Amino acid sequence: MRIRGWLFCSVMILGLSLNGWAKKPKEEKEEPKKTIKPEPKSNFSFELGYQQFFLSEKEIFDAVFGREYIDPIGIRFGAFPLKNLEVALGLGYSWNKGVGIGSGGTPSGETVRMTIIPVQLELCYRFDFMEEQLLVPSVGVGGDWWFFKEDNEFADDVEGDKAGWHAIAGIGILLDRIDPSGRFFLESEWGIENVFLEFTVRYAEMNAENGFDFSGMGYNLGLRMEF
Repeated sequence: MRIRGWLFCSVMILGLSLNGWAKKPKEEKEEPKKTIKPEPKSNFSFELGYQQFFLSEKEIFDAVFGREYIDPIGIRFGAFPLKNLEVALGLGYSWNKGVGIGSGGTPSGETVRMTIIPVQLELCYRFDFMEEQLLVPSVGVGGDWWFFKEDNEFADDVEGDKAGWHAIAGIGILLDRIDPSGRFFLESEWGIENVFLEFTVRYAEMNAENGFDFSGMGYNLGLRMEF
C-alpha cells in the first residue's frame, strides 16, 4: 500500500509538471512606440515685439537723448513659400526726446525730438522639424530702410532715410507646451497653430554718409503667432 501511494503521488506530480510546461507563458503587452511627427508647414506668421537697439554712435545719442539706444516697438508679417523658410516684412516706430548740444559741447537748452521708423525685409530659416518642438532656433539676413525726422525747437528740422542690411539669430520658446488647452482654443477660434516667445539678436550695418549712423546691435523680445 505504501509503495502504491508513493507511485500515485509521483504520477500526480509528474502530471502537474507536464501540464505546467505545456502552458505557454503569457506574452507581455508591448507599449505602443511613440512616433515623432514632423512639424506641419505653416502658411503665415505675425509678431509683435519690443527692441533695444544700441547704436554705434552711442556717445552722440547719449549726449542728446540721455541713453545709448533706441527702443522701437514693431510688428512683423511673414509668409512661408517653403517649409521652414520665411520671407518677412517688419515695421518699427521709435520716438525720442532730448536736449540739443551747442558748438562747445554743452547742452544748448533746445528741445530735440527724433522719430525713427525702421523698415526691414528679411529671409529667415527656422529649425522647426518636430511637432510640439519646445525650442526653435532661427537665422536670417535682410535689407533695411530707416526713415528719420529730427524736430528742433529753434533750428531747422532735418529728415531723411538710410539704407543698409542686417543679420539675425534667435530662439523661440513654444508656449503651447506650457498651456496645451490654450492652443486648442486659439486654433479653433482664430486658426493660430503655434505661439512662441521669441528672443532675437540683430546686427545692422547702415549707410553712415550724410548724417547719423544707425549701425549697431539690437535685442528683441516678441510674441509670435503662426497660422
